[in-house]
Amino acid sequence: MNSLSIPVLNALSAREARPAPVGRSTAQLSILALGCGILVAAAGCRGPAVVEAQAAAAAEEARVQRAVDDRLRAIFPEVQGELTRAAILRALLAGGAEESGTDDVPAAAILSIRRGDYDLARGQLGELVTAEEVAKAREFLARDDQRAAVLVLDHAVATAPDSAELRLMRGEAELALAQQTGDLEFARRALADFQEAARLRPGARAALGASRAARVLGDADEALTRAREGIEALAGADLALPGDATPERVWAEAALASGSRSENSGLERETRTALYSAIARAPEDPWAWRQLAHAEFARGDAQSAQQISGRGLALFPEDAVLHATLASALYKSSGREGIIAEYERLAARNPRSARAHWTLGRERLEAALDALAAGKPDARAFRAAEADFARCKALADASKDALAAECAEESAFCRTGLGWSLLASGDLDGARDAFLSVDDAAKGRLSADRAPRLESGLTGLALVGTQYVARKNTRDAAGIVALEKAARVFDYLHEYERSNARFAALAAESNRDAAIAIEIDARALTSAGKIDEANRRLARARELMEKALAAYRTAITLAPDDARILRDAGQVLTNYLQRDAETARGWLERSVLLGKTRAERIAAERTAAGAGEAARKFARELEEVESLLSDAYQILGVLDLTLKGDPVAARAWFEKCLATGPDPSEEVRGPSGWLARATDAIESKRDTRVRDESRWAAPVTAAAKKP
Repeated sequence: MNSLSIPVLNALSAREARPAPVGRSTAQLSILALGCGILVAAAGCRGPAVVEAQAAAAAEEARVQRAVDDRLRAIFPEVQGELTRAAILRALLAGGAEESGTDDVPAAAILSIRRGDYDLARGQLGELVTAEEVAKAREFLARDDQRAAVLVLDHAVATAPDSAELRLMRGEAELALAQQTGDLEFARRALADFQEAARLRPGARAALGASRAARVLGDADEALTRAREGIEALAGADLALPGDATPERVWAEAALASGSRSENSGLERETRTALYSAIARAPEDPWAWRQLAHAEFARGDAQSAQQISGRGLALFPEDAVLHATLASALYKSSGREGIIAEYERLAARNPRSARAHWTLGRERLEAALDALAAGKPDARAFRAAEADFARCKALADASKDALAAECAEESAFCRTGLGWSLLASGDLDGARDAFLSVDDAAKGRLSADRAPRLESGLTGLALVGTQYVARKNTRDAAGIVALEKAARVFDYLHEYERSNARFAALAAESNRDAAIAIEIDARALTSAGKIDEANRRLARARELMEKALAAYRTAITLAPDDARILRDAGQVLTNYLQRDAETARGWLERSVLLGKTRAERIAAERTAAGAGEAARKFARELEEVESLLSDAYQILGVLDLTLKGDPVAARAWFEKCLATGPDPSEEVRGPSGWLARATDAIESKRDTRVRDESRWAAPVTAAAKKP
């Protein structure tokens, strides 16, 4: 055995023994022994002590020694004669062996030794010992299984604690795991690994890794300090980092995280320098363009922000952040008109940019809303904005971009705004059509608002229906048409929100009023001899009254304690459809009960309020309730007289009606009123129940024509 090998093996045996991973070849052990022996001889190396368990058997030791000699001969062919330590050192100093660019670990270790970097060589030889673990870790990292990679690298680092490369690998895996899970313990471990790697092998990769870990931990000062170290160590060279990040971006991210730039002009300049450097390194990364444009805008330089955003958009025409910054910069310098003018040019230059059309549409919509709020409704502006969003949606749909949904929603708001503009201009039909089309643009958006400047289309549609009702005139054809339009609007609202008691009641009332108006018109047609047309109109009146009853039933279910709805529903059954007397009586009697309870409460509150405005308010409320009670009593009288044939009970209700209401109806107290008819029926004992031919809206015959 030569004079070199025994000291090498003895030195290894003297170290704390660690078991080698299963499957390590004798050649690998020999190379490890060789490398550590060289380090011991050249620099007093305390390299990694990785050996087979204690002393091998004599035969195995001889075999290992032969492998060592063979490997030494292969590495140092220039050494003639006995392979002594002195002979190898002379060869190293003479640079006899060529430097190799190979990834072979022993060759790399030898190269480090020749350069005098013994710590690096020790780490590289440690990597050889952990080669299998490293390969497994890389497989896990390729599958994005960071947790498994960390477990494998834990063992590798324990085996070769002086390997900077292993520390860097584990640090990267730990940092990725921290970012994935939010577990800051992994970020702390990553920072410790990067710091140790920097101690073992100072350089850009370790410093930049430490910066990223510190930033995850929220230590902005440490992040910036390490980023500066990394950039200085990099000295302009290229370095690939995980996630396609660049060193300059790490520096910029650390600078951005380091507090307010307005309080530190030096930091502000450094941030901008870092961002410019990031763009120079990787102009294909939109992040740096966004951040630089925002930084310029934040420091008040709208012109620079505009220029940078514009240049960024030349590379990334669909970047939403750059579009937003450009729009903000334009607004600051030239207002909304400036945004619209510039984006008209942008959309013309790049007609395939969905984001350009989206921004143009949004600004036109905002301008139209401003005009509407100022009392200057501009229907054309809402239509122009919707056209922009329609173009945006078509382009986004073609590219399967989620922006398409945003365009649809904005189109819906354009239609809502159009409806309000037309309503403000008195165009009820146009407003109705605009509101009814909102859900065609984006389902469910009719009920959406943009408070405080734009109420929902649902609210607008209800107002359209109310204004149709305000135009009613039962003796005017246009008025009847308006009532029918109102009924259709409220029918739509009732179907749209089946749980809305107010819409149900409005649908019932509008159908009832339209039916009454049509029935009156049909009687006029009968008098004119237009029997067929009259019967068509009467059939329409009966149809609408049935719809009114159905809506009232829903309203009662939704609002069972609304005395007014109960009264009106009872009236429809009693006065118009003239059937289901017991159902009608139940609704009317409950209305009376609720009304009387409320009247008693209001009377007590009025007494407690004494004099003044509060007392007058309670007095007005009491009049309203008493009027409702008076109406209910009248309808109950009509029910007993015409549906039950009981004029005695009917007269009692009519008398109660006159005693209750603040302004008794002529219908009840007049010479031919209900009270007189009930009295006459009592005296004459005639049957007062309604006959088929005299029912409300009953079909007419030619004999009904007046001579």
